[in-house]
Amino acid sequence: MMAMLGVVAVLTAGPVRSEPARVVSTSTSANLAKVITASYIHLTYVYHAIDAYLEHLSQYEQWMSVEHLYLNLAYRHIEDLVDPSSGLPRMAK
Repeated sequence: MMAMLGVVAVLTAGPVRSEPARVVSTSTSANLAKVITASYIHLTYVYHAIDAYLEHLSQYEQWMSVEHLYLNLAYRHIEDLVDPSSGLPRMAK
């Protein structure tokens, strides 16, 4: 993401040839800032949820569940942990 911010900084810092180009680069950087902010908030939420879950498991000494969480984080797609494909059917039951 830092590389993307660098690209936006170069685009906005370069010489402005026409006013529409400046508007496009400004709106692009504003959209990029919104996306980065939303991603950061989502990532922070997931981090706190995992941290609280690990704290809960350690209080009850459920070390096998901690190992399962590690395996899920290490070897599965992160999207599956945050938004599992079978989540809605299980909630409907």
